[in-house]
Amino acid sequence: MPNSSEILGLRKVLIQAESLRRAGKLVEAEKLCLKLLKQNPIYMGALQTYGLVSIERENYPQAVTCFLTACAEAPNDPTNYLNLAAAWVGLEKSPMAKLMLEKALELDPDNAEIHHLIGDVHVRNREYDLAMNSFAKAIDLDSGQILPMFKLADSYVNLGYFDEAKDILFKLNKMRPDWIGVINLLHHLPKDMVDLNFFAALKKAKQQKTETSAEFENSRDFLEASVLCRDGEHGKAWPILMKANEQIYSENKHNFEKANSLRVQELAKAKLEKIPSKSKTYRSVVPLFIMGASRSGKTTLEVLLGTHPDIKRGYENHNVQESTIRASQVSGLINIDQLWRLPEPVFAEFSKDFRNRIEAQADGHKILTNTSPGLIGSAAQIAKALPEARFIFISRNADDLALRILMKKYKRANYHSYNLDTTRDYIRWYNEMMTILSEKLGSRVLTTTYEDIVTNPGRIAAKVIDFCLLPKLEAKLPAVGSDIGCAEPYAHLM
Repeated sequence: MPNSSEILGLRKVLIQAESLRRAGKLVEAEKLCLKLLKQNPIYMGALQTYGLVSIERENYPQAVTCFLTACAEAPNDPTNYLNLAAAWVGLEKSPMAKLMLEKALELDPDNAEIHHLIGDVHVRNREYDLAMNSFAKAIDLDSGQILPMFKLADSYVNLGYFDEAKDILFKLNKMRPDWIGVINLLHHLPKDMVDLNFFAALKKAKQQKTETSAEFENSRDFLEASVLCRDGEHGKAWPILMKANEQIYSENKHNFEKANSLRVQELAKAKLEKIPSKSKTYRSVVPLFIMGASRSGKTTLEVLLGTHPDIKRGYENHNVQESTIRASQVSGLINIDQLWRLPEPVFAEFSKDFRNRIEAQADGHKILTNTSPGLIGSAAQIAKALPEARFIFISRNADDLALRILMKKYKRANYHSYNLDTTRDYIRWYNEMMTILSEKLGSRVLTTTYEDIVTNPGRIAAKVIDFCLLPKLEAKLPAVGSDIGCAEPYAHLM
């Protein structure tokens, strides 16, 4: 057992390690933590600092080890569960993160950081309604926290709740006029809501601590191109947009090639599948899969349908992927997250888990939507495993769609979307998948177009509601804007 002076010496080293971590000198901080843990493997302070260093270095397995040990040694300390949840989030293990956050909340229900991370987990799971509640709670508990304010505004903008986002974004812009993320969200509000000189705002924008200079410049290029496009400066917008896309595409060619290979396999699999062409009635909630390429109008249709009392918006939820993983696990298979790869004898396990999930999420509604575009590759298998499922396929003018894909900087994946040729190939592939599946699904699928949705929202909403065998919609539909013909000024460049 160390004596008093040795104990104070260890504490001095820990303080130095924590100071190095806060200064961003992670390698040096890690060395000191390892030195302390070699002397005392359950030194709580060293475990906590080493765990935080590991999270910042994206060594999430090591962070999990640190905070599991910390939780075992101090089971009543909510901070350890909060940090362990952050490590599980890094490993994309949302269910484990949720369990740890529930424990942290039990110990410290008024901790704003806990509610903030709960919101992050909900966003990852596409549970936006729950996420917005958690971010709002974090803000109520600590009004000085900027990140929950930004994330709440981001959720509002992405879901089309512009009035709710406006005041938060104006406040954030006054607090942090140099934050390009806030400027970007302001640009996504309807033009008549915002009186801001975006070019002047872009000049004030500065790189944030969490991004590299290259990432900042790329985000600025995407936003500048979008601002120029909206202002009608199409000739200036195009070269900036192409430069921004090329930077990401050149860094991810290997990822694109892998994704493209998978699409070839998904198309071949869809051609071979025999699918029941008529729906069956189950007592469980009916899943409604709204499918179309990214930027094709799925969210616009979902907003319209969400006004019906029997329909709950599910957004781009992960239920199919999570139920596929669960089915593969209980069947003794390696983890599989794409249903088209799952052996058909295991479909019963998938169906059981999936129905339980959506029953809980639907909260008494008869229909739960899903707008994840990537599910098109498993649509045939979804139809086989879930005879009650219904599908809506949305297509859009190819040039308009390609432009809007190129103008979006995705948070992850979508490697095809940063090159005009690969984007066009993706759109052709997606349309071919929808054509093949439409023929096989028969009365279980309804096809429409973005152009019809925005031109005749009432008629299309009524058609879908009738397709879902629901009573007529009595509520007033929200207004939807039109983006038809957005690519016309770029026709000679595309």
